[in-house]
Amino acid sequence: MTHLVDVEAREVFEDPRVVALIETAHRGDVAEVRALSAAGVDRDVQGKLGITPNAPARDRLRAMLEARGVRFPVPRPWERRR
Repeated sequence: MTHLVDVEAREVFEDPRVVALIETAHRGDVAEVRALSAAGVDRDVQGKLGITPNAPARDRLRAMLEARGVRFPVPRPWERRR
């Protein structure tokens, strides 16, 4: 099971190939991610929450960079003060 925050990937995406892509990326299997992408798995499809399969990877990368002290000038939309 691969979680997107507190939600499982299969709860967000209906296409089992997209779920497989997310799970493969989560495991870090770059060769398999490339193979799935080459096979036509849509990495830009929007799931039920309006996110794409790329979103978890982007958020994970950002968290890793922030843990190393990198600061981003633009906050995430939910971090902006109202």
